[in-house]
Amino acid sequence: MPAISTLKSMLYLKPWQTLLLLVILFAGAWYLSYTSGQEEGVGEQMVSDTPPPEKVRVVTVEDAVTFVADSGQRIRYLGVRTPLGGDAEQCFGQEALAAQQAIIGKEVRLEEDPVLKRSQDGAWMRYVFMSDDKAQTTEEATPELFISERILDGGFGFLLASQDMKYGQRLQLAARYAASTGKGLWRVCKPYQDDTRMWQTETL
Repeated sequence: MPAISTLKSMLYLKPWQTLLLLVILFAGAWYLSYTSGQEEGVGEQMVSDTPPPEKVRVVTVEDAVTFVADSGQRIRYLGVRTPLGGDAEQCFGQEALAAQQAIIGKEVRLEEDPVLKRSQDGAWMRYVFMSDDKAQTTEEATPELFISERILDGGFGFLLASQDMKYGQRLQLAARYAASTGKGLWRVCKPYQDDTRMWQTETL
């Protein structure tokens, strides 16, 4: 038995060597216990690696363009990006995040685009639609809000879509409308293009 062998060998060690060996043994036992607990915690928070279904309910939001669905996936809106919030807060970042909070608990419909299905960080890229409670429902169809379009035409974010994408042209029109009429960040902030020609707002 390894434990018995270790104890026997300790009988022939000097006091300081025995103390050092005990410290190493206890440290090793603590580390194994700690990492086991960490792995369990990570496992509980991991999201599904399976593509999301067509309809999901929003459980929580990560940022102004990403949420976690009740089916376990992280979903990110296609075609848009918003100013950053949090520690690296940019102008209009908090406003964009506050608008995103309104979808928590809502059921949404997802559509994928052949151009881009998943981001590098594992989030599933989707066009997201939500029932429009203010619109009049007909027998033929239930009116929907296209969330990426609302982010753009409300001036909460910037266009991140090309014309060859499924809703590329529609989103381009929404972005142009917000910029030309001074909506949201186009009125409050000082948008500029960085070295990669990506639109940004100033850091607060």
